[in-house]
Amino acid sequence: MTTTPPIWWIVGDGDLSYSAQCARSETTMHIHATVLETEAHHRRVYHNSDTNTQIIRDAGHTVLFGIDCRQPHPCERVDFLFPHVVGKNNLKRNRKLVRDFLCNASGAQHIYIAVTQEQSTTWQIAQSAALYGLFVTELETRYRPTHHLSSHRGRDRGFRVGDDACRYLLSRTAPSNGDLQLCCRHQLAMKVSATVVDRHLAELLQDNELVVNEDLEVMEYKAPTLVEASTLKNCSLNVYVLHVLMVGKKAPLSRPIADGVREHLEDGVRQKWGLQVAKGGRMVGQLVPYGAHKKEMESSAKADSASSS
Repeated sequence: MTTTPPIWWIVGDGDLSYSAQCARSETTMHIHATVLETEAHHRRVYHNSDTNTQIIRDAGHTVLFGIDCRQPHPCERVDFLFPHVVGKNNLKRNRKLVRDFLCNASGAQHIYIAVTQEQSTTWQIAQSAALYGLFVTELETRYRPTHHLSSHRGRDRGFRVGDDACRYLLSRTAPSNGDLQLCCRHQLAMKVSATVVDRHLAELLQDNELVVNEDLEVMEYKAPTLVEASTLKNCSLNVYVLHVLMVGKKAPLSRPIADGVREHLEDGVRQKWGLQVAKGGRMVGQLVPYGAHKKEMESSAKADSASSS
């Protein structure tokens, strides 16, 4: 009985150089090399179109023209190297391109996306992936592609990827490297009376029953700090800020999930502790990899130590 090999989709592959390179040695999966252009247009634009197409087909794989990367791709693996909308650079449109691609590719077991140095910081790959339940399982920094980089805004022209180009592996498996998990910080401001302070505010704020979410780790990483004092209805109230750090655990942290935790925290402060929330209803902070957060905290601690010495 013949077993059908798993499908490997490669989308938006310029002049098909990457697919041709992979096709020469791939024997366990069947490659579907795809481009957006029609075959006639592709042959007219790209000098190596015919050669690469023949290499792929001679190796027993498939070339498909006129394929939108945002179409559903039922497959084991899908690669999208250096995604870009045709024409002038537009950050909003390119982010949407990535989100639309991930929406329809999220059923694949492994999704690879490579981006240039500039794109790695502005295109929000990890944040977009989290919206569809995808982790950054691996991150290859200083990615150096070995195939011919041919398609620059729809033309047969090379481009530089920069020294800090990255290749992301996205999947539904949580990474073994916790530094790749997304996290975000949130400052929860509470109006606290002197009587509550006398009842050991710090111990009260360490109540683990406030937030119950098995998919996340919600950690206090900094003791409550007094930021101001005010008088309200003849009762002296201090405003304390609880610094909360949320980190994805069994599920990737997305902004909607983090904002839901923020709302739950505020409700808990009001209902369980009977405290007033100052400046409630505000969105949580920016989502960043936990490793980047740790580096920022270490740098901040060193700066504080240097200034106090």
